[in-house]
Amino acid sequence: MSQIMTEALVDAGRHRAFALIEEVVEHLAAGPYVSHIHLCGPAAHGDPVPVEGITLAVAVHDRHVADLWQVLDPLVLTDLGAVLPGWQDRRCASADREAVYLIGRGSTLTRLRIRVMPTSMAGCFPPNLPTRLIYGTEPAADRPSDAVPRPAEPGSAPRPTATAAELLVELLCLLHQASDRAHRGLFLESYGDMADVRAALRDLVALSLGETVPGGSWYGIDAALSHTTIGRACRRELRNLVSSLPSGEPAQISAILDTCLRVVRLTAPQVLTELSGQIDSYRRYLDIPADERTLVAAPTGGGA
Repeated sequence: MSQIMTEALVDAGRHRAFALIEEVVEHLAAGPYVSHIHLCGPAAHGDPVPVEGITLAVAVHDRHVADLWQVLDPLVLTDLGAVLPGWQDRRCASADREAVYLIGRGSTLTRLRIRVMPTSMAGCFPPNLPTRLIYGTEPAADRPSDAVPRPAEPGSAPRPTATAAELLVELLCLLHQASDRAHRGLFLESYGDMADVRAALRDLVALSLGETVPGGSWYGIDAALSHTTIGRACRRELRNLVSSLPSGEPAQISAILDTCLRVVRLTAPQVLTELSGQIDSYRRYLDIPADERTLVAAPTGGGA
């Protein structure tokens, strides 16, 4: 571990995420690609309980950004014990890539957000974002002090559409975040997370059933799901889901998770099979028992 990192984390007050931050940095820095790592958000100022988990900005030698991105999931899953594959947050407005992981330690899950950027942009953050360098040397001082994350360039290759498995991982990460925020009394933010949970489930249903939802909106979804038995069953579950408000209570989170998994079982059962072990671990950390209704076989055929 570098001297910079040691001093930075001691100054930050050795909050409860210290051991995990140290472990993550040591694994990321072990390869040949990483030049700098910054700790971002309240944890950089020593927040003893980071509400949003851990956010790291990882600068990679420019020619190897894609190389690190390719091995990031296996590294975090295998070496750091992530419960789920990374959620590739497509809401990020910059050209940098971000992945969110749920890391199990003890009896809790900690959200780890890793933002991958080229070394040429190391240290370029919005002015209001707290940051602390914890690996590497200070970036060149001649960079503009008001530099911000690079917007995606017009004409650049669009990010690939999410698969059903990726949408399920997104849904699970957002549901954990909604539950955590509700427990902390952040009900409005939790409400926003739940809106994103519903949207991820809507997109998963539309993708799996081959339906088109204009602009990723709810417009036309009732009609799109009215043609088949499976579609109508999904529509009922979605209607039930949108009528619930997040309270953070375990019983409600359990009910929301089971609703989502029943829908996935109807539309993309192969995804549940693929992620069954990870979902079991996720349930254990959230203390949510399995619902047998999420394990029954999906209806055969799509007839009316």
